[in-house]
Amino acid sequence: MSNALLETLTSEIKNSKSVGPVTLGGASLLLLRLVSKLDRHIFLQVENHSIASDLFAYCFMLNKESFCFFPEDDSGFTVPGFGTENQRYRKETVLKRDQAVACCVIGVGQAFDKKTIPLTKKSKIEKLAYKKEQEIDRDQVLDKLLEFGYSKVDTTREPGFFSSRGDILDVFPYHFKNPFRLSFDFDKIERISIYDPSSQVSIKDVSSLVLYEHVETQNVDNITLMDHYFHPDVLSLSASGDFFSIGEKHSKQQFQTDFRRLSMKNISQKDRLSKIKDVARKYDTVVFVGISAAPTFEGLLFDELERGYIPSSYFSDKFSVLYISESDLLNKDRFLNRWSYEKHWIQQESVSSVLNLNVGDFIVHRLFGIGVFMGVVGSKKNNKECVGIEYADNACVYVSLDQLSLVHKYVGSKKEPKISTLGTKKWRLGVEKTKEEIEIVANEIIENYRKNTQNRSFKYETENSLYGEPNSSFPYVETPDQAKAISEVLSDLDAEKPMDRLVCGDVGFGKTEVAVRAIFKVFLSKKLSVFLCPTTILSDQHFRTLTKRLSSLGVSIEQLTRFVSKKKQKEIVQKLNNNELDLLIGTHRILSEDVSIINLGLLIIDEEHRFGVKHKEQIRFIKESVDVLTLTATPIPRTLQQSMVGIKKISTILTPPESRKPIITTIQYFNWKLIKRKIKNETVRGGQVYFLHNNTFTMPLIVDKLRKSFSHLSIVGLSGQMKNNEIENRSNLFFNGKIDVLVCTTIIESGIDVPNANCIIINDSQNFGLSQLYQIRGRVGRGNVQAYCTLLVPDKKLEKSTFEKLKALEQNTSLGSGHKLSLKDLEIRGAGSIFGYKQSGHIASVGYQMYCDLLAEELTKKRVSEKQSYKPTKITCNVATEIPSSYIENPSIRLNYYHKISSVVNLPSVDQLESELIDVFGQFTYEVNNLLNLARVKLLYSISEISKIIISEREVSIVIYANKKTRESRSVVANILAYSSEGVEGVYLKDPTEESVRVLFILKKGLNPISFLIEIVDLFSYDNIT
Repeated sequence: MSNALLETLTSEIKNSKSVGPVTLGGASLLLLRLVSKLDRHIFLQVENHSIASDLFAYCFMLNKESFCFFPEDDSGFTVPGFGTENQRYRKETVLKRDQAVACCVIGVGQAFDKKTIPLTKKSKIEKLAYKKEQEIDRDQVLDKLLEFGYSKVDTTREPGFFSSRGDILDVFPYHFKNPFRLSFDFDKIERISIYDPSSQVSIKDVSSLVLYEHVETQNVDNITLMDHYFHPDVLSLSASGDFFSIGEKHSKQQFQTDFRRLSMKNISQKDRLSKIKDVARKYDTVVFVGISAAPTFEGLLFDELERGYIPSSYFSDKFSVLYISESDLLNKDRFLNRWSYEKHWIQQESVSSVLNLNVGDFIVHRLFGIGVFMGVVGSKKNNKECVGIEYADNACVYVSLDQLSLVHKYVGSKKEPKISTLGTKKWRLGVEKTKEEIEIVANEIIENYRKNTQNRSFKYETENSLYGEPNSSFPYVETPDQAKAISEVLSDLDAEKPMDRLVCGDVGFGKTEVAVRAIFKVFLSKKLSVFLCPTTILSDQHFRTLTKRLSSLGVSIEQLTRFVSKKKQKEIVQKLNNNELDLLIGTHRILSEDVSIINLGLLIIDEEHRFGVKHKEQIRFIKESVDVLTLTATPIPRTLQQSMVGIKKISTILTPPESRKPIITTIQYFNWKLIKRKIKNETVRGGQVYFLHNNTFTMPLIVDKLRKSFSHLSIVGLSGQMKNNEIENRSNLFFNGKIDVLVCTTIIESGIDVPNANCIIINDSQNFGLSQLYQIRGRVGRGNVQAYCTLLVPDKKLEKSTFEKLKALEQNTSLGSGHKLSLKDLEIRGAGSIFGYKQSGHIASVGYQMYCDLLAEELTKKRVSEKQSYKPTKITCNVATEIPSSYIENPSIRLNYYHKISSVVNLPSVDQLESELIDVFGQFTYEVNNLLNLARVKLLYSISEISKIIISEREVSIVIYANKKTRESRSVVANILAYSSEGVEGVYLKDPTEESVRVLFILKKGLNPISFLIEIVDLFSYDNIT
């Protein structure tokens, strides 16, 4: 707002008047000015949780220090182990009282007046300051954390916990976005860092840190937040349509602002600038409101600049003032979530990682088969730690921890696989049989690839007067990944060979727009595009979107699904036969015998894995010699395997649209009071609600009960058992905003993208798969409005797998989590028939990870021109190489690091692991240093000419193949024998034969033999040494 107007409105509020109407963005600017003017705490009471949350989001982007959010205590509905967000907001508000900056506390409903604050907190807030190089008693710090109510754990990932290991102390306060880490040198703080709780890796160092906390004691009595803050000024925010007024709660006088919103919906960047320029000429004062600096445009001058965020522009004829939002002018929304922690990118753990292995879990050893994990145990031979695996008849195998790459957690289509028996051929024969089947799969993949590498018989138009139209008419800003994917697809279409590309992006990340650009290019070349969808609802959604985007450009579009009447279907088929269509969108109805597709240029397949086996066969037949674009949110591993070996090209869209916000997700017990509150919160702010109840028999009862509670709302049911015209009619009514609450089944899982629907309640969420829940949750939050997802479960203890599933969904609210969650889902539910029904039995017999490994090996073997004729170098180490329990106490975490080290594929990965270990656990020991260096040795010496290395404290023995290459390279052997160093007593040639020769290095005491091997690697300077 302009400075003069802000002063006027502030004065009116101080004079006990209410001010309105204002937008939520305008309210944030007004509240900040009021707090700084009064220089004392202000409470703002808001009846609706969603509106209060939206207002806080705008205020937080404006000034992080001057605003707090105090939601109602919903702990009575929340399932134990879930839902810390409200608790974090409430604790931050309690602690904010004694900080230097005055703040505005935005409260929900009667939250200010309920006695929920222990009386002891009123006077016992403490300030703790930590500085680098500070001398401090560590034991006192630990005692203080326990006094504050923190719980000690092995690894700190969630608020309210701390962990202490060696020189490292990790703490995650409720009111911090990220946990912090103190690294000690005895009792001196050597380093303070902020770290990512998911990867445990530090993100940035800070020189100092201040922590406010209160002592937890037995509650004698509770007080209200009003008492805790010594009765501050209280204002209220009341709603009137899309606008609001601010003032004392019972104020009878209102100062009228006459504000109205400037609509910029679905206007392209070029047109919105023209509109803003035209409107700006009518007003005396033009104010730019944004986080970044005001842009410069010819013909548009700003009278004032205001730092802040308003989601849309608005104006007042009464004051002749126009407020232009950064969002409207630059088509660029911003969002800053209070608790979205900063992240450190780290490679996603394999679905079959040994991390989180529990004693009793099924485990696969590539050589011995499926057994039961016994835990990390001491070897009877040398007392070194190893992994114990129990097989049938109580037989056991002990796997050295440096051989963990041979072991993985069992994930298959059966919950309880058959345990292998040692000493029999059954496991080996099972693997051989699986390899035979895999060879068939690999041949099929390679054959399809070969067919699609033949040059197409025509070329697409490269440029045309209409070529750039879809780009200029796109009403959003392309994200970097989206722009890259579009460029890659168009380049594929310009190439001589047909395209076969997978575009992988999360729900709502803009994959459809990539398809739009490809379709238009094909249209300009007078070729047909076919867009295949797995469900009728999704097909209808794409038909709406693509008609809106392309029909005005002359593209002839039709839809062929069971929603379409028989008469219309015949007309569409006739149009196809007459070559009168440019784009056909539909379901498997397109694959029917009566449909003849001629002049096909481009086939687009949305979520191919959701088609049935029969339809997949038909799709494969159509794919031959045409351009294929596959769109998916959660790619199946088979597809990723193909991309890894270069058979299928892949474009990944990881960057979300700037306006998209993470969906706030809560897991709560089923309760009608809670459900009614959620629906009221959303409908009061003008939004629509999905209530997913996946039981058609009891759905009418749910609809009836909700109608009785909300007689003024339009509430209807929707399920796949309804008639086609009824499904279409109700979907259209909901899409057009005529229905307030849609009680539905999983028919909405794909399709029905309604920007105004930003609340979804999922009943009996424990019955759904993780990827399915993620897909359903993605129905909301498609615009720039904060969306909410409530997962309801029965009021009873959850099974472990259900808890893991819902916890993963709660933690992965950030955009772009689809692939990560699909892997987690695979781990929880089993692999099933992910590669097709014929392969599910083989996955069950050897486990998902081994099946993937065997397939990758087979595809690689068929793709390379020459088979490798040598085996990897065998290394035997008799020097201490381990991770002591004194360094990493938790056996599961220790095992995971063994697995990481044994699975490294290049030297930078070892360096990264070394830095990670020092960061998370402190300076490592001699044995850990040896283990890391041994990993480097394995990489450096993984060459054909060296067959074996034996490492002892004073000797290093290297066996070299005596093949043609080494005979021609006598100078290499001569250089080895001539080698001399201060730490080496002698170099000897031992046991020369026709097949091999052994070089023996005798070392002096004190020289580390593993480090020595790294130093002398250049002596073996063959072409493939890196």
